[in-house]
Amino acid sequence: YHAVMQLGATTTTGDPEGDIMQTRPVTVSCDDVRVAMASFTGEIEQIPPMHSALKHQGRPLYEYARAGIAIDRPPRRITIHALDLIDCTLPQVRFSVRCSSGTYIRTLAQDIGATLGCGAYLTALTRTESGAFRLKDACTLENLEAMNPEERVALLLPSDCLVRHLPEIQLDHTARLALCQGRNFASEFTPAPLVRVYDMQHLFLGLARVDTDGVIAPQRLINTAKQT
Repeated sequence: YHAVMQLGATTTTGDPEGDIMQTRPVTVSCDDVRVAMASFTGEIEQIPPMHSALKHQGRPLYEYARAGIAIDRPPRRITIHALDLIDCTLPQVRFSVRCSSGTYIRTLAQDIGATLGCGAYLTALTRTESGAFRLKDACTLENLEAMNPEERVALLLPSDCLVRHLPEIQLDHTARLALCQGRNFASEFTPAPLVRVYDMQHLFLGLARVDTDGVIAPQRLINTAKQT
């Protein structure tokens, strides 16, 4: 993420949509901000905000928050892999974050503000990367509309790009046919809860499970047409 936080105030939501709860003078320096941010790197505990979609008794927390009801939220373990200061023009601070899933950047800004003693809330947030997808590789709708069909197709990513982190196996014709017919079959592949499956021409067939006895069980197939 790239984010901007405003020092010297806190809001009910941790962002500009909430009401200002408290203002304080900003007497810290940019070096103080760097030191405070450094203390939030690594594995830390974070209390999820009330204005979030987390569920409590089947209802999202933001519904309770809008009704003025505060719910006790236990802290959760998250990991801040990198937290870098981009620009410090006090009381505004621009920074980048690389973090684990489940991290709330609004809460991170609030916690940094609390550590500095002046408070803070998030004023801007841009997601720059998610897994293998990067914002700099994105294409705007306007640019897509200006392209011809062939150019648009050339921008499409292969379906297996979503599961590249999984181990890969390749099947011969007989095994491929069994898989595409939804049948389990024996193999000598290493057991794994989920694998990417390809045929001998490296056509992505889908996902399967390899049990401890070597049996392959199809899980989610996407290429079963003309598999005879």
